[in-house]
Amino acid sequence: MTGAISLPDAPGVNRRTRGVDWRVCSMLRAAVLVLVALALFPAVGRGDPSPPIAQMMDTPASAFDLFLLDLQEQMKSDAPPGLQLTGLYYEFTDNLLFVTFGLRQDSFTWNRFWASKTGREAVLRENLDILTKRVGVEPLTQGGRGKLFGWIQFVPIRHGWANKAIDEPSVRKELSERTVVELSADDFTGREDARYLISRDQHGKVTFEKKTLEDAIKDWEGRTK
Repeated sequence: MTGAISLPDAPGVNRRTRGVDWRVCSMLRAAVLVLVALALFPAVGRGDPSPPIAQMMDTPASAFDLFLLDLQEQMKSDAPPGLQLTGLYYEFTDNLLFVTFGLRQDSFTWNRFWASKTGREAVLRENLDILTKRVGVEPLTQGGRGKLFGWIQFVPIRHGWANKAIDEPSVRKELSERTVVELSADDFTGREDARYLISRDQHGKVTFEKKTLEDAIKDWEGRTK
């Protein structure tokens, strides 16, 4: 005698017709969606930071970090006419602060620079002289006389809560002696595809050079790795 195994009907199956009762299935589907939503809601609503962000939150900002941030904002808002800040970063290995500016393409200085092939270096040198005084690495008067009075000298270092042991005059003096200032004019129009760069190193030496944009990009990538 053979016996048949009677399996319980699945939810939504009509015993009499062995067909699907779509109303029951719709109710079950809705219930499942509600359960899934409730399971996900705490994770989404809680909004816990990811491990990288949590690590950044646990990393304290130093007085030097805040100083560089303030310095950057000041350089952006108070740039000399025709110039714009393109970079500000500190190189730990060599203890050098790099300040890089470029000619603004909507400025008279930009048009004046490209108007003459023979006078381009002179235009950059003239604006580098203004820029180095504004940064605070060259004195306001000619011939090396006078006081330094630029962004490095007046942007706040202490914000009322920083360690009072910070020797501000010594910090500002060292920064003025360890800062490299660069000014460039880049052509991306296909006219020359070149970068004209004039720079003043931390010792006060000024150099002028012309590079292809490809070489200039490689130099930048190598420096910022």
